[in-house]
Amino acid sequence: MKETFQNITWRALCELGDYFSRLGGAGRPMGFIESDIPAYIVCKVLLRFDDSVDLETYISSDLSYPQREDISILTAKVDNILLEIPYEDFSFSYIKEFWNYYDKKLKAIDKSKEWKKLEEEIDNLITKNSKL
Repeated sequence: MKETFQNITWRALCELGDYFSRLGGAGRPMGFIESDIPAYIVCKVLLRFDDSVDLETYISSDLSYPQREDISILTAKVDNILLEIPYEDFSFSYIKEFWNYYDKKLKAIDKSKEWKKLEEEIDNLITKNSKL
């Protein structure tokens, strides 16, 4: 059975979330904020379908360019999971739903300033692509 966009993004999110949960606060990268986990997923999916997205703009931690080997291995694994999303299953509205879900789930203290900027980027991409 073919996996859906939602199932694949959920697996990727769990991979990141479980890893950082096991690390605890002291083991996390400097500047890591909880919203970096879903932001990473959103950005990586968007990059696959629109290469104008700048990962560093929306992720406030070491996830964009990992310095630690363990995080490099983790992000490579997550990236491979996200490559399983078939082009025909991609939708900017799915990305927006994903963002909305985590925006409601995250506490205000767990949201980076980049998290809100990411919503604007998604909305801009939806507008841009609806005109094509």
